[in-house]
Amino acid sequence: MEKKLNFLYSSIHGAYWVYYGVISSFSSVFLLARGFSNSQIGTIIALANILAVIIQPYLADYVDRSGRTAIFSVMASMCIALVLFTNIILVAKNHLLLGAFYVAAFMLQSVMQPFCNGLNRVLEDGGNKIYFGFCRSIGSLVYSIVVVVLGYMVDSYTVDIIPKAGILTALVLLAVVWFSYRVHNQNTSDVVENLVGHEIPAEKINIREFLKGHRMFFMVNIGVLGLYVGNATVNTFMAQIVRSVGGNNGEVGLVLSVLAFLEVPAMMTFDKYSKRMECSKLLKFSAVVFCVWLVGCTLSPNVTMLLVVQATQLCSLAVFLPAMVKYIDENMRKGEEIKGHMLFTTMTTTAGVVTSLMGGFILDIFSAKILLCVSSALTIIGAIFVFMYIDKATEENKERDC
Repeated sequence: MEKKLNFLYSSIHGAYWVYYGVISSFSSVFLLARGFSNSQIGTIIALANILAVIIQPYLADYVDRSGRTAIFSVMASMCIALVLFTNIILVAKNHLLLGAFYVAAFMLQSVMQPFCNGLNRVLEDGGNKIYFGFCRSIGSLVYSIVVVVLGYMVDSYTVDIIPKAGILTALVLLAVVWFSYRVHNQNTSDVVENLVGHEIPAEKINIREFLKGHRMFFMVNIGVLGLYVGNATVNTFMAQIVRSVGGNNGEVGLVLSVLAFLEVPAMMTFDKYSKRMECSKLLKFSAVVFCVWLVGCTLSPNVTMLLVVQATQLCSLAVFLPAMVKYIDENMRKGEEIKGHMLFTTMTTTAGVVTSLMGGFILDIFSAKILLCVSSALTIIGAIFVFMYIDKATEENKERDC
């Protein structure tokens, strides 16, 4: 049963990150081909992220205050909506209609991320161990392959292959979520009699109460905002960064693929090395490497050096993400974990909004180097916040449990 649950959870991450690759990584390719300008594309992405930030807290609150299986129905509903929205994106000819549904699809995939991360806690209800680091690494591995393959397919066919791939991926994600729900029900029904009368009820609190009780954790997430501005800058504006050091479109895809592939080893082995080091220490360590990564990208004089610098991805995002997920699961009470994941994802999504608006403005007036300098400064500030507040957040949680 444990192997089956881990396989299904890996498949969820694989399908989710493929859809992310379709709707996000290829957004400029698709929308430019459909006649949108760079500024219009930036507006679409920023608007989608803003809406995601608004909607995420309400959905997280609903799931945390409902039964443990509510997360499956919410995710399945979003998958069905993604299939519908992506179909409209494929056939829409009107710019306003296409833009509106692209915003909706982009927003939904952003909203879904904390539920993908938080699902591991639900799948463990039956007593099985879910290896988040390994399962999440499958998402990066599949993404690194798909972005290269899809790039070649776009060149060989038309950009219509992008939404078609999105429709197929959303259907696969829906199927995997449904199978996960069935297996989870079967798994928990085997032990439900033992839980009756002994299960600790989920604590039902609203968003305001959650933030009031986790002030230090909120400050940690201010640091996350700074760190992820750097991450979003590199991922969103990689084309401009590569071209600024003499690269071409082919090398843009290569750097993105290498960047994603390098996440795999650290994520795949996370469950082993996280037993030897506390999550708070891993978060501090990876925050420092985030800074090294951004400064390295800023100082890279050519594509070769830019590729070499991506090796730091082994110890930056690839460590920070699973460490934060584990930290939330270990420190949040039952009934709070989805809100914890929501706050984390809200900050990463907000970083995308800041990056989209700031990046377009700086690139139009200055250059990719200036953008990287600003992002490096914000990343360093974010790392300082993580260092200042992560231990205080841990103590805050211990005091609440006393």
